[in-house]
Amino acid sequence: HLLNPLVLHRNTLWSFIKVDFDLLESAEKVNVRLVDGFGRPVIKDVLTNTKSGTYTFNTEKLPSGNYYVIINNGTGVAVRPVVIMK
Repeated sequence: HLLNPLVLHRNTLWSFIKVDFDLLESAEKVNVRLVDGFGRPVIKDVLTNTKSGTYTFNTEKLPSGNYYVIINNGTGVAVRPVVIMK
């Protein structure tokens, strides 16, 4: 399960989204995804053996629109909406 809420930091000058997360316990595999408004993954990665941390999505090449950050550790999922405006 995810203990603390996700914290999103959006920086329009450098075109990235930084996500801070904190899990209840360490997970062998944490899936980190940015999906578009239709649920299609546009950026995805897998973190291993982690409990908390920061992940940065480079959104420089993405068009303006509605997106969702999804963190899944196998026992819980956190989803946060993000709007990218260029």
